[in-house]
Amino acid sequence: MNDETPKTRLWKRLLHRPGWLIALAVCLLLSAVLVPFGWRYYRTWQLVAGIEAHGGRVGFNQGGPQWLRDVVGDEWMKPFDAPEQVSWKKPRTSGAWTLPSISGVGSGPPKEKLTDAVFIRYVVPLDDLHGIRTVVIDRSNLTHRSFKELAQFEHLEVLSLSDKAFDDEALGHFSMSFNLQKLFLSGTSISDEGLQHLYWLENLKVVSLYDTNVTSQAEWRLQRRLSSRFKLDE
Repeated sequence: MNDETPKTRLWKRLLHRPGWLIALAVCLLLSAVLVPFGWRYYRTWQLVAGIEAHGGRVGFNQGGPQWLRDVVGDEWMKPFDAPEQVSWKKPRTSGAWTLPSISGVGSGPPKEKLTDAVFIRYVVPLDDLHGIRTVVIDRSNLTHRSFKELAQFEHLEVLSLSDKAFDDEALGHFSMSFNLQKLFLSGTSISDEGLQHLYWLENLKVVSLYDTNVTSQAEWRLQRRLSSRFKLDE
């Protein structure tokens, strides 16, 4: 008398058919790759939609092989594109240039100023996923809470800020932003003392200061401190 259950016999038959095992392994492998990729794309789209809904813009770096993009087009290659630039800019009356949108939300001019809540909820997680390289903000209600988070963007290379709340203490948060290459500050509250926080940023090549409390002597000291490739714009 055979004591084996039908379920046990089924597994034994499958074990003698390697094709089933190969198919199962392939399915598991595809799931391990596609599920995280799909979640990452969905989360990216969700964050970008939130940024654009609050008046921001997101710029993307095209990813994936160019030959495939030539075949299927940009629309089908969007899952491979990576966000690299976030901006909140004042609307311009003519000659305006806007960053591309993948969500279709907020296609018009910015509707509101950037706040801490929006920055923490949408911009910070987007940097965690992809590593934002450029941030441009010229209309905001940000505080030191957001400036401190922004200074933690490890891949940040270009920063442009126009915010009176950005002072010497805020600039101090960026004293360890060693990948920063270009810094544009307008209408801020930084002074000579705050400029000293930039002394150790060896990759910093361009600093533009407009409508700040920095003196020409402090600018000269900064230029002398950094490498010969450094350029101070006014």
